Amino acid sequence: MWGYVDDVFYRYDFLCEENCSLDLLTDPEEEPVHYALPSGGRFTVRSRISDNRLLLIDRTGEGYIIYPDKAPLMLGFFSVALIPGISPNGNWALLQDQAGNPEHYIIWDLQEERIMKSLSAEEFGTLRYGIFSPNGQLWSFFTRGATIIVDKTGQAIDLPATEERRMYFGFLDDGSLLYYTISSFDDSPGIYRLNPTSGDSVLVLPGDYRPVPPRSR
Repeated sequence: MWGYVDDVFYRYDFLCEENCSLDLLTDPEEEPVHYALPSGGRFTVRSRISDNRLLLIDRTGEGYIIYPDKAPLMLGFFSVALIPGISPNGNWALLQDQAGNPEHYIIWDLQEERIMKSLSAEEFGTLRYGIFSPNGQLWSFFTRGATIIVDKTGQAIDLPATEERRMYFGFLDDGSLLYYTISSFDDSPGIYRLNPTSGDSVLVLPGDYRPVPPRSR
């Protein structure tokens, strides 16, 4: 089976059941680079983390980092329920530590290959969705009980609770958050910009809007 990612082609035998490998063709005039694969199945190469590391996702959502010179590193399970699973710059990933387990999530630093933060439902509530900042170094999570931000050091910050119903959907370059309010009889619906540090909000676009965070796998 052939695939294409980050301007290079790759191929593998999806019927292989053991000692499987993936060939990455970086130059048509050179020999392909062989990467060790997990046990047989169908895979998608999501991105090249570096010249010799690939981010791989199998058809069940299980995520791996694979290498040409050692066994794959299993990361966890990507969830179609969370939006999105990988940061725009490809450096960070949000996964479940067990398949189909919405009670516990982990944030991976893919460059350094380490878990930045573990998020349990017992501490933060069940996660509904997550959004990444443009540079991928801040995350906001709307949970059943609250909205939290996790920074690149792994520190979690609870956003203040409000009486109005807020739905956060985006970061701006300065670190502020965009959200919209669910309209009711006694509020002013619209899109707002929140300063997470001060807690101050500014209305940027009045009206009843419902932006949808993009899905990604």
